[in-house]
Amino acid sequence: MMQKKKPFGEGGVHIAGLLLQMEGGGIYWEGDARYLSIKRINQNYRKTVREIRYTMMSIARPIDGKYPLYNGAKSGDIVGCAVYSGCYLRGGLTYFSTSNFTQSIHYSREDEEVELTRSLQADSNFEIKWMVKSLAASDPLLGKEYEDSAMPYSLEYDTRYQKK
Repeated sequence: MMQKKKPFGEGGVHIAGLLLQMEGGGIYWEGDARYLSIKRINQNYRKTVREIRYTMMSIARPIDGKYPLYNGAKSGDIVGCAVYSGCYLRGGLTYFSTSNFTQSIHYSREDEEVELTRSLQADSNFEIKWMVKSLAASDPLLGKEYEDSAMPYSLEYDTRYQKK
């Protein structure tokens, strides 16, 4: 597929700006505290990030078909990846990131499905490849757009704390 060199039009100077601060720890299969929170988010000109979540949204695929897929998934189901958290960023832009993660930040610019990670556990009788792919900005799988929030954790106040 041919990439558009100027997907936002000719001569545009204010394309998009994103400040996203996230905080999280652990993976689904660990015993540590497991969470991913949006600390702050600000998006200028165009919305650029969607579907930020612990257990990144991915597509379940078999590795070789010898075992059932993890958690009873079927090939092609949209599932959360038990190994990585993540988000979907708008294409056609260049992003700069800083991180205190020990692992590097993974990303893909491919239009086809790309393997995020895999797990084959014969003793637990399952296998799975977690795949990701580009989605259109209007795809309903990406959920709602985020409102800007400069106050730490304010997007989660209604879900993190018990109502009084």
